[in-house]
Amino acid sequence: QRHYKAALVDEFQDTDPLQYRIFLSIYRGSDGALFLIGDPKQSIYSFRGADIFSYMEAVNDVDVRYTLGKNWRSAGGLIKAVNTIFEEKDNPFLFDSLSFQPVVQGKKEESELVVDDVEDRSPFKIWFMKREQGKKNIGKGVARILAGKAVADEIVTLLSKGNEGKATISGRPVHAGDIAILVPTNWEARDMLRILKEARVPGVIYSSESIFASNEAMEMERILSAVLEPSNESYVKAALATDAMGISGDELVAFIEDERAWDVWVEKFELYRSLFVSRGFITMARTMVTQEGIKQRLRTFPDGERRVTNILHCVELLHGASIEKKLGPEGLLKWLQEKRTKESASEADEYQIRLETDEKAVKIVTIHKSKGLEYPVVFCPFSWGSAETGKNSLVVYHDSNKAHQYTIDIGFPVNENSRRSMEHERLAEL
Repeated sequence: QRHYKAALVDEFQDTDPLQYRIFLSIYRGSDGALFLIGDPKQSIYSFRGADIFSYMEAVNDVDVRYTLGKNWRSAGGLIKAVNTIFEEKDNPFLFDSLSFQPVVQGKKEESELVVDDVEDRSPFKIWFMKREQGKKNIGKGVARILAGKAVADEIVTLLSKGNEGKATISGRPVHAGDIAILVPTNWEARDMLRILKEARVPGVIYSSESIFASNEAMEMERILSAVLEPSNESYVKAALATDAMGISGDELVAFIEDERAWDVWVEKFELYRSLFVSRGFITMARTMVTQEGIKQRLRTFPDGERRVTNILHCVELLHGASIEKKLGPEGLLKWLQEKRTKESASEADEYQIRLETDEKAVKIVTIHKSKGLEYPVVFCPFSWGSAETGKNSLVVYHDSNKAHQYTIDIGFPVNENSRRSMEHERLAEL
């Protein structure tokens, strides 16, 4: 407080309770000033300890509140639509401290979508699924399939019209890179990518998943195991059976009768081991990728660019680890095995799966990752859900009778008021 008469905390919605209490104890009752800047609906780091209830507590503690009244990112029609939807309810976010503040358009120039020479005047669209005759509702599994297919069909239509010059953004044809699909989880991202591939639409996932959870990291581990022990028949066969090496099951069976062909592969892996030991991992890896035609082979798959990107990313990380940690062949394999089994590995940005370089592809992004980004055309096919929880789920909530203290109900049976509080919070988050 003596050094800094004023403090400004940006992205305050991601502050945890302890951090807030520290700032409060420093500046409350002093002649200094504390500015807290944040948007509660952008709170995305609860898994790191951030707590939206810290924001709600601060709302009641501050002397003055200010709100930005202009949106400088979104089109005017979209802003109007969002205002209309959320102003329909007196308390749309369920908690009194989280009020909705309507805004107006800040920027005047817009990238309007024009389809069939008609400017799109309804930039916010809600699609409804029709129930089958005589059926009461639609199951979640069916709904996911229908929603994913509907999005793919609409994208195909837009791209087809873009190719014909009948769908434009700011006067140029719409292409796949203009489109984003926002999904809640990585699992839904992979499912949506599969649906796009079936529709022959280029797509890429912008994911927070760890590269070590990818199929290519698993294949790299098998290949490294064979390089370290070329005399181990099972290791060599496992390496050859990977998509990167491309040996089919029938070919592996044929090796039993053709010892000469098998010896050729064993000698190859012995050569790669010798290269690794004498000249380092990166020399061995580059030689193998070139001589075995790994990049060309992987590009023959529908998601070929994704696979090549992952393989090269793995090679880069392994090279970095071998240099930084001075790891030999055995040590590097152990490092890779530990990374593949360690859940926390995905937290490091350098380990997150990279986006392919092709910008003319539909971007599939988790809602978490999409924060702060902008896209001309956005689809949100799975932004529906339920606040219901299973009877055996762990009940965790913030107790409103104890200043929203983080609480776990370990009673048996669980108190129904506790369960309702948890469901209320989850509903507010939706």
